[in-house]
Amino acid sequence: MKAIFNILIVLVIASTGLMAQHSYGPYSPKFNLRQEIGNANITIETTRPIARGREIFGGLVPYGKLWFTGAGGTFITIDQDVTIAGQFAPASRYGLYVIPNKTEWTVILSRNAVMPNSPDYDPEKEVRVCIPITKPSHFYESWTVELDHFHGGANMYLAWTDAQVVVPIETSMVKDNDAFIDSLSAAPLSDNHEEYSRAVNYLNFNKQKMNKVVDFAKHIITLEKEDERYYIYEVLANAYLYLGKKQEALAALDKVEEILPREFSGQIETIESIKKRVVKIRKELAEMK
Repeated sequence: MKAIFNILIVLVIASTGLMAQHSYGPYSPKFNLRQEIGNANITIETTRPIARGREIFGGLVPYGKLWFTGAGGTFITIDQDVTIAGQFAPASRYGLYVIPNKTEWTVILSRNAVMPNSPDYDPEKEVRVCIPITKPSHFYESWTVELDHFHGGANMYLAWTDAQVVVPIETSMVKDNDAFIDSLSAAPLSDNHEEYSRAVNYLNFNKQKMNKVVDFAKHIITLEKEDERYYIYEVLANAYLYLGKKQEALAALDKVEEILPREFSGQIETIESIKKRVVKIRKELAEMK
């Protein structure tokens, strides 16, 4: 009898343990995002409450009242100085607050250890901007923070249900790159092939300072005179096309077709693939007025 009693106790304890281990899932799931933006790294930590049919703005989140976003706050860490909606924001960890209204939100990124409505709050440690509400492309059932890249920065989308604001974040990447390329151009030409190649690829990819692309590409060609490669002539042709210099572009394409059989001897598929790009550029040049 005692043995049976002990077995029953074990079964009760085991069943209790099983019940304790069951999880119904979080009501407001955690969300973490780490993203490279320009020359900065941005980390977003938040929780994502779900609407569940409730009226959010003007209801659960009152108009005109400070909201510490998400279910337990939103924190944004930026490891380089940036501008946020045109305002300087030093590298730091920020708390994200919102004061929603019907047509716009006041967005506050704060480095303070206390809430913006605290008497000890220092407004010098915040970035505060008013952003008009835009209609999102779809209904957001849960609180959402997203980043969408552009060259040297990103738009930060804050959205929930049918309301959304877009906060632009810009890094110093473009300015820094321009300054470096200008210094590279101003300095005496060297035999640093890689540095010029990287500058050419960056400028050509972003279609910036195409005159410098031409200058750097020509210098690379002089460095490669013992071992000519088709690619730099293709880049040169595209730069001339962009600048509207038809004859120079055609001459660069002729060099591409001259070099291909030597550089890719016997690699018929590779040659044909590159020639298709050459044909496309020639067509664009033929349509040029």
